Amino acid sequence: MPYNIRKLVAGALGAIMLLFGGALWAENKPVKSIFGGSQPMEWLIRAVAPESLCALNFDLDKKVSCFFREKELRLPVIGGFNKSGLNPEILLKIHPDYVILSPQSKVKKDFELMLKRNGIAILRINLENLDNYPTAFIKLAEASGNSGRGKMLAKEYRLRLKDIKKQISLIPAEEKKKIYYAAGSKGLHTVCGESGHAQVIAYAGGKNIIHNGYASGRKVQVQLEQIVAADPDVIIIRDTAFMQKIRKLPVWRDLRAVKTGNVWLIPGSPTNWFDVPHTYMQLLGARWLASKLYPHIFPDGYKDYTAEFYRIFLNIELDKTKWNLIEAPEEVGC
Repeated sequence: MPYNIRKLVAGALGAIMLLFGGALWAENKPVKSIFGGSQPMEWLIRAVAPESLCALNFDLDKKVSCFFREKELRLPVIGGFNKSGLNPEILLKIHPDYVILSPQSKVKKDFELMLKRNGIAILRINLENLDNYPTAFIKLAEASGNSGRGKMLAKEYRLRLKDIKKQISLIPAEEKKKIYYAAGSKGLHTVCGESGHAQVIAYAGGKNIIHNGYASGRKVQVQLEQIVAADPDVIIIRDTAFMQKIRKLPVWRDLRAVKTGNVWLIPGSPTNWFDVPHTYMQLLGARWLASKLYPHIFPDGYKDYTAEFYRIFLNIELDKTKWNLIEAPEEVGC
């Protein structure tokens, strides 16, 4: 189905959802209590079964509180199965039906046995790349008793994934833009092309100039000389402070991307569209980046696409305040 027609259908779907108070989200089955063991899993729950989310990995940023439900703002923060750590006693007190983890998450055997003895099941879901999400939506939806929503999200996601892949396939390899992702206050940290955290660049039809063979999500430090030698067509930035000063910095200001004005701040609220945490929002990030890299292929831009994405996957209607937060995530608040 062409994107313009899907846009009309999605608009009608959104209106129906609002009219009936979100009745399309559930199927009158028992709602499960679910804890996401990491931020990507937490965001997966928000899309599939937000009413089942029982605790958070980190405190929610008050600046973007208008994107969250009142109930969610009151949830306990208990950490996760990552560097933040997790208090097992608090988890047992909350007693979710499921703990959602990635296949790569390492859980100590005694901790896993403790969960099982207390009737808490571990559900492992693969979110390594964007192609995994349709299956992930369905798997979590079946566990939460909301299979209809899972199938709907999977279908919508596949359509968008197929569409961007088809459009990007039209771009000859020699015409693909060279991209540098500048992270950190000095712009000298980045994520390598082999990492799933950098997959937005590839899905958008760009070429990551940094390839050090690191497949993990860790950021790596690079030398300014490496960036100068590659002379990227585009620089994408997450840090607002660095975005504001890059045009004045020696060496940086002489790069092709800076001289041509192709330095872009990555949008994203209530969560980043690019890498941390890596979620289904990376598909939206890929569509945003592709529309800026190749406007002749994506003449509709990304505004309508974004509004539709938030409506379908997060049940959020974007108003002026939310748009400002998306486009300047560190400068304004709700």
